[in-house]
Amino acid sequence: MNGAAKPRGLKAVRTQEAIEIDGVPGEWIGDWRALAFTVAGTQASEADLSARAIVLYDADNLYLAADVRDDQLVAGGDALELVLGIPGGIVHRIRVIPGGKGKRAAAKSDAGPIAGARVVEAPSPNGWSIEAAIPWKTIPRSDVVRVGYRGALVVHDVDGAREETVLASADSLAYASLPPLSTEPELSLGAGLLREKGLTAAPLYNLLADVVGDKRLERVLVYDRYLAILGPGYRDGQQYFYRDLGTTELVRFEVDDVTGDGRGDFIVRKRAGAAELVEVLSYHGDSETPEEVFSQSLAPRDTIRVGHGKGAKIAVTIDGTTKTFAFRDGKFALDAGSDESASTPPPSLPVPAPAPAPISPPPPPPPSSPPPPAKPKKDPNGPDTNAVYNLYKQKRGVTGKARFDFQADVAEDGAKERVVVHGSDVVVFGPGFRGGRSFAAVTLGVDAADIEDVSAKAVSGTGKSDIVVRAKMRAPLPDDLGPGEMVRAVVMVFAVRDSSIDRVFAAEVGRRVGDKHVEDKLTLGSGTIEITPGRATGYDEQSYPWKQKDAPDGGFEPLLLPWGGIARVKLKFDGKEFVRA
Repeated sequence: MNGAAKPRGLKAVRTQEAIEIDGVPGEWIGDWRALAFTVAGTQASEADLSARAIVLYDADNLYLAADVRDDQLVAGGDALELVLGIPGGIVHRIRVIPGGKGKRAAAKSDAGPIAGARVVEAPSPNGWSIEAAIPWKTIPRSDVVRVGYRGALVVHDVDGAREETVLASADSLAYASLPPLSTEPELSLGAGLLREKGLTAAPLYNLLADVVGDKRLERVLVYDRYLAILGPGYRDGQQYFYRDLGTTELVRFEVDDVTGDGRGDFIVRKRAGAAELVEVLSYHGDSETPEEVFSQSLAPRDTIRVGHGKGAKIAVTIDGTTKTFAFRDGKFALDAGSDESASTPPPSLPVPAPAPAPISPPPPPPPSSPPPPAKPKKDPNGPDTNAVYNLYKQKRGVTGKARFDFQADVAEDGAKERVVVHGSDVVVFGPGFRGGRSFAAVTLGVDAADIEDVSAKAVSGTGKSDIVVRAKMRAPLPDDLGPGEMVRAVVMVFAVRDSSIDRVFAAEVGRRVGDKHVEDKLTLGSGTIEITPGRATGYDEQSYPWKQKDAPDGGFEPLLLPWGGIARVKLKFDGKEFVRA
């Protein structure tokens, strides 16, 4: 079936019972999925080839099984495959190959035979079936991440000496096109919070971080006004936690180690009327839920700087006076004598009485040519930006080259900073940034493969370049619209200030479902932004299933529809963010 239907995500159920690998998966309970998409070759008929497959898991293994209707089993050629998308853009292929006629069943990945795998096939009246147990330890990064996967199940049919047909649970096997492969806590989130609150849009933030200290990464998501946390080791990998943040007006959300215990803490900045409220939530100690360890209200001209790691402090400047807070006894408390007045000059030193003016000798004759200027000596104790870059990589477990890497003057020091993008992280560092000894990073709420472009442009009109991100945000269609996926095109603008990276603008500028789409026109000026309706393809006012929104939703300016009645939206930079003019 290759029509208008779109692939649904796979559901990997955690099995509570021991699975016997005998080649006959009759007892397997979970999400059996028909492989309805032909991704290579042709499907002559269902009698020639059709299949259904399933994926389960427990603490030690990933389990794969399939029932295949096939006119002939080719031992060593036919195969069941899992194409697994691992966060960070990694595609890992697990191929399970039936044996027979002197050939042993086997399991292979791109790296070769899979150690410790168990595979058994069995004949059936109309084809064959197969079961396999794949040790988690053979799957890349499974020691730190087992959530946020994408995936597709695939059956390869070989007739004679060539591969004739490939059926799959998805219509494309590229990483960016793979639908989600959800594990038990993610399934619980979908059946619980998301369904109860009617949350169908993609998360505003979608991060991975070790927040509970088990050396594995939890998935940290923000949907609308709700913070959700889940992971393979969190609450036995079966439940999730959520917290109502109290508002959808988030200015900034990030995860970083603020308390110095090696775990990620949540830094939340949200609007509270004309002011902002900054909170730090933490699993510090033995807490079962994240607790508030810092809270501060800020007026529009106030600033805050949040430190990182052991001994980190929070500095708040209000009306020109700076106060610092240090973490002790489970809370951030005011440092004694921390006030630093930014408006009061230091006391003057006593000025001695002037000495009698000396009698100057006659000046020497000028030299025929000035001496060459002395070459500046390199300070051996000066900033090492390569060390700062390596520090970021070490803390985030990043390897390899950056996907985007450029230089621009984005911070207050006047020199150019280096801006790199690894995975979903945008990272800024430089010889004059934070003294050349640290970095700032923000994690985008989109998958790495969906980041289409990152560039520098002076949008806010402050004399500094801003960081402009163009990306896609994906979400399943609501149940009443049937199976499929909605893809939103978004543009986000980030400003580097006070040694942090803050989002100052975001808008949805396009929406696509299959071949149908709507696009806006976006003009980024200097201190101004203008959005106007663009064009629709495949949609009109009667067939488009969503209404025109007239106000920002989750911090994003809404998509302007050609028939929505809004001619344009103009925004201007008010010193902190872009607001409607």
